[in-house]
Amino acid sequence: MGQRDCTGSGRPVLEVGLGYTDRTVLLTGATGYLGSLILEQLFRTCPGVKKVYVVVRPKRGMTPAARLAALLRGPVFHLLRARVTDVAARIGVIEADIEQPGFGLSEEQRAELASDVDYIIHCAASIRFDLPVKAVLRANFTPTRALLDFASTLPHLRAFTFMSTAYANAHLPQGSFIEEKIYPL
Repeated sequence: MGQRDCTGSGRPVLEVGLGYTDRTVLLTGATGYLGSLILEQLFRTCPGVKKVYVVVRPKRGMTPAARLAALLRGPVFHLLRARVTDVAARIGVIEADIEQPGFGLSEEQRAELASDVDYIIHCAASIRFDLPVKAVLRANFTPTRALLDFASTLPHLRAFTFMSTAYANAHLPQGSFIEEKIYPL
């Protein structure tokens, strides 16, 4: 990754976009709020990203490819559409369901991902607050654990990032300012 001083402080600043140049990302949750923002930002701020695999399940009679196409036509992607023309060609749709054992991935899909993926960004989660605990575990914990297990088999994985809006800083009073930092557990 490259570093340059763009703050005038004299300290080098890490340029994140360079770390994604010619790299491949596996993104879960791309059709959700947080995931769609991450997908848009990846292509807009990291123009050198080679490919982004998105894990999408069929839903409400729509195929994963149709869901992704509808997402890319949506308002979140308006700036990206104006600047980058080859986004759809650099997205690989992986039809899978993270709540299924092994995500329901075929051996061919696993092999393809294992040979290509440099980064995993996992932000798929249920944010329903009224689910029984077992359902929350099945929707959020179990898939994350399985994805971590899969990640441990990837030969050139550079980073695994987990993000969620669910239950983030729920102990703070409503309206609190949330800083971009790691909070103590």
